[in-house]
Amino acid sequence: MVTATLDASHRGGPTAPTHRGTVMADVFISYARPTASQAQRIEQAFQRMGYDVWRDSELPAHQAYSDVIEARLRGCRAVVVLWSADAARSHWVRAEADLARTLGSLVQIRLDDTPLPLPFNQIHSVDLRGWSGRSDDPAWRKVVESVAALVESGSDSYESAGRVVATAPEPERLLAVLPFDNLSNDEEMVYFSDGVSEEILQAVVKMPDLKVVARSSSFQFRGPSKALVNVTSHLQTTHVLDGSVRRSGNRVRISANLVECRTQTTLWYETFDRELSDVFALQDEIAQAVARSLELVFSPGAARRKVDPVAYDLYLKARSIAGAWATNEKCSQLLEEAVARSPDLAEAWAILAMIRALDARQGRGAAGFEATRAAALDAADRALSVNPSLGLCFVARSLLEPSAAYIAREALLQQAMELSPSDPEVLKQASDFKGSVGRTRESFRLVARAHGLDPLNPVTASRHAGALAEVGLVTEAYEAGEIGRARWPDFEWFITSPLLISASRGDWEVAKPLMELARTKSSRSLDVIGALAADFHDPTPAAQARMLARTREQVDRTGEIQLGQIVFLHRIGLRDEAFDLVRTVGFDRIFTPEGHPPDSLLLTGIIFGPLAGEMRRDPRFVELCGALGICHYWVETDHWPDCETEVAPYYDLRALARQYVSAARTGVAPQGRAAPEGIKVPS
Repeated sequence: MVTATLDASHRGGPTAPTHRGTVMADVFISYARPTASQAQRIEQAFQRMGYDVWRDSELPAHQAYSDVIEARLRGCRAVVVLWSADAARSHWVRAEADLARTLGSLVQIRLDDTPLPLPFNQIHSVDLRGWSGRSDDPAWRKVVESVAALVESGSDSYESAGRVVATAPEPERLLAVLPFDNLSNDEEMVYFSDGVSEEILQAVVKMPDLKVVARSSSFQFRGPSKALVNVTSHLQTTHVLDGSVRRSGNRVRISANLVECRTQTTLWYETFDRELSDVFALQDEIAQAVARSLELVFSPGAARRKVDPVAYDLYLKARSIAGAWATNEKCSQLLEEAVARSPDLAEAWAILAMIRALDARQGRGAAGFEATRAAALDAADRALSVNPSLGLCFVARSLLEPSAAYIAREALLQQAMELSPSDPEVLKQASDFKGSVGRTRESFRLVARAHGLDPLNPVTASRHAGALAEVGLVTEAYEAGEIGRARWPDFEWFITSPLLISASRGDWEVAKPLMELARTKSSRSLDVIGALAADFHDPTPAAQARMLARTREQVDRTGEIQLGQIVFLHRIGLRDEAFDLVRTVGFDRIFTPEGHPPDSLLLTGIIFGPLAGEMRRDPRFVELCGALGICHYWVETDHWPDCETEVAPYYDLRALARQYVSAARTGVAPQGRAAPEGIKVPS
């Protein structure tokens, strides 16, 4: 294997990089200096929801209306103006508000009772006086809805000169479809009742301008827990669809009602009496009625097909299995029985495609990689032949690409998001990919959206908690971890992730209780993480020697090294040893389809997270990214990582990455995995 280092001698010392274009944000906050504390609270609230926020918090308020500020204003999709007595007197706040008004990106908030100046008093504003920071406050929800409408729609539609927004954007609708109550004595009707709700959910999720809470969260509310105030407080919904099913012989009565959460008003109610054999047509009829009640244009889904009721029942049982369905053997068996009886059950094929793809990627397929991969592709093709709008199938295909085939994987995930923009699993997988190539802010926005649509899913909630730390919201990450441990005490990620982050940062008031909690659990992974945390706490030569010995023992035994081990070695001061191991071992398997490397090697996002901050400042970090094929992705796509600005005082990341790829293209090694020898790393 060819090993190499990179030349950083041209980096020019610890100075800021030359300007290569402004990085635009989602939200620009305009305010006067005396209201800086309110501005900061609003900024943090938007960041927790996954938005990029720009606020001039370094200079005195509006000291200069510079070209940079104007570029930020024009680039942001939503400009939130915080009106106060001081802001009303500020020429700069007025100028920023006027430009936003012209561009159509203006959202106005009142912080006191000062009258708004002309012409802004003619435009809708939200009274946020006395706001305590609660996310469920009705006034704050109006602000969130306005910003979401602007950000989601994009800025291009607002660029025509002279356009003025005189009213707030239409509020974003978030619907929860609850599992219908089974009012029959027959226990088997529970699955039938869930099936009615499931079909309605699948229908309404295709409607434009409507977001729908994921089944894994909304179907947790049954019986007394379906009280509207309880559902709203947990899911932050604007509308709830609920109902009941009662069977009598071969006839069924389905009652459904749509409620607007804020006013607790029933917007629509209807009862359907039908023959049980015509249930699928009945479900379509209900979905159409819901669409009309919301005054939305219904998007036609897949063509109607006949489904074996037994097969559909098997599919519903598979969906009802708690936990990670993608690794559940019983779930797979139920789905295979379902598609054997009903080959046109597209949704079952889509989930089977995911299960088989993960089995192939992680080396679990009993029939071997090639056979398992072929079965996964077959399941995805069968699903798409019936319903071409299932984005999950493209996620499955992306998992079957080599781990380092970043460009191909991204293209497939983009197709998945275009087809299923509100599928939390699609969003989470896309988030993981963005994080793996260093696009941390995009990763956070996607997982925040997934968490908002599926807030009671522990996997999504834990991933969101970790992402908060990755974008610098460490306090919020700790708080999310506390909530997760209280809600899901047996879900280890709410212990391991905050433990590693707090220990590596030296936040021992947070880390020590987590270390004690880890000791009370019987888990190998918690034992390993606890030992790592202890090494962070005691980075003595003895601790360094222990970690290095453990790592070298694994390398000798397996011929491979995990990215986390490299990061941890560097974190406790073994910098040269960490990079020496990168050059010694390599990552050849991630470039082959059948490589199925361990999960920790797949998650290259760890090198772009908070644990690896110091490591990224070393120019040899680019060498690691080259070994992983990430430099090749950056150069080919011109999509650069967020850490580019962070490392600019130490080296020019773009220049070194291009140097690496250019060297590889001379025939030294494929796909940018190695640069020529003899390039010296400065001390």
